Amino acid sequence: MCTVSWLSRPDGYELFFNRDERRDRPARGPELLRTGAVRYLAPHDAEAGGTWIAVNEFGVTVSMTNQYPDPVPPAPRDPVSRGLLLQSLVDARSPAVVEDRAHRLDLTRFRPFAIAAFAPTAPPLILRWDGRTLGVERSPEDGFVLTSSGASPPGLEAIRRTVFAEAVARGGWSAETLAAVHRSHLPERGPLSVCMHRPEASTVSSCHISVTSNAGIAFRYTPGPPCLTTEEPARHLDRADRLARS
Repeated sequence: MCTVSWLSRPDGYELFFNRDERRDRPARGPELLRTGAVRYLAPHDAEAGGTWIAVNEFGVTVSMTNQYPDPVPPAPRDPVSRGLLLQSLVDARSPAVVEDRAHRLDLTRFRPFAIAAFAPTAPPLILRWDGRTLGVERSPEDGFVLTSSGASPPGLEAIRRTVFAEAVARGGWSAETLAAVHRSHLPERGPLSVCMHRPEASTVSSCHISVTSNAGIAFRYTPGPPCLTTEEPARHLDRADRLARS
């Protein structure tokens, strides 16, 4: 389920996210919402609630992929949707706040996941919950791939990292290069491709979030397989620090 890649900029970052899911799972595209005093943009999982990606007015993006560790951990007795966990983090002002909150939660109620958090002025962060322990990775390199699938081989992440590395070697580090890979069927159309296709599931949407100091925040959403579907007009959100200076 899902593939995340990113590119840093001097004044922010670009983030790309393909969501792999059942074709019939209902969802809504990004909306401008508020939790407390914090505004954010996020799509909505209409089946289980919550979201899989969100960006707030501080320029902080949180995103989540399901994980499938080996060995498989015991199933939670009273499981809670992982999308609701991410929903509880959408107002965080930094990746450090995301990490602190995650350590304070009772994660035994959630199936395995990985959360990637980004901010304009802080290094990225990855939190991986394998059902037993919470691992932390700070400052992953540009273009890193965070990915998973419940029906693909254990080496899927390495395969997709190679696909991205080869694309960057050909086209250089750019948002255009990453966007092209997220639309592609590399290495071949099917369960391994970045734009994924299986009989029961596929890449059902794609997100592109841009955060810069001058242009603010833009959320571009493709409501279907990006190999076939036209991207919707961008939704915009002013950054809180820009509002404070105006």
